[in-house]
Amino acid sequence: MIIAAFALLWVMFSSVGAVQKSESEIQLEFGVKVARMGSWREAAFRFERAVKADDANARAWNNLGVARESLGEIELARKAYEKSLALAPDDRRIRQNYERFMNLARVRPVTPPDAAQQADQP
Repeated sequence: MIIAAFALLWVMFSSVGAVQKSESEIQLEFGVKVARMGSWREAAFRFERAVKADDANARAWNNLGVARESLGEIELARKAYEKSLALAPDDRRIRQNYERFMNLARVRPVTPPDAAQQADQP
């Protein structure tokens, strides 16, 4: 009986020291999984939740930029990439994604939403 009690306590307290993932990391991982399946809208939703949980998560901001770009939301993508780069200016992957995006943005000019609406009016 005493041995069983000690065994139970050991199991209970050994899990206390286990590293728990943050909400931001959980959302980030899920977002990556659905992005790999091509579900960019769901990925963007998950990355949004990740940055809301941890505004300093540069990887989540970077991935949000990728998702927004894939959805054609160029201005939102630019803002996410810039936030990511500001948080982690020395991260090679983040810098490469930002530079690639900016090079593509030069090829396809961004039309502000207001300008697009005005163009549709007679």
